[in-house]
Amino acid sequence: MSVTGSPTRGYRSDLRRRQAAETRARIVAAAAELFGELGYAGTTLARIAERAQVSVETVQKAGPKAALMRAAVEVSSFGVEERSSSPTSTRARPFSPCPTPPSWRCPWASWSPRSTSAWPVSGRR
Repeated sequence: MSVTGSPTRGYRSDLRRRQAAETRARIVAAAAELFGELGYAGTTLARIAERAQVSVETVQKAGPKAALMRAAVEVSSFGVEERSSSPTSTRARPFSPCPTPPSWRCPWASWSPRSTSAWPVSGRR
């Protein structure tokens, strides 16, 4: 019921739903690229927004940075994002790989401690 007492009609738009899914996919792809390039600490919501060509507010509605990191890993690793009931949920979910693996690799899958000169050797500098 609305404030005036009359029933409200539900709004549903397949076009809007498709556009929202495409926007989220751009945000997650931008997040994956930036996490791979700059790491978690160097990636900001503003940088994700700039790369995805959306506003910071749109990125914030897609979820906190930790949820975007999880989504980026899922899409990069399995080609799909497992959506929970809440896009901002950060609770752990059981592992469920997609039936066919993606044809591309996670951008940071080849990282190792030896792949960067900034990593201290044996804990000494």
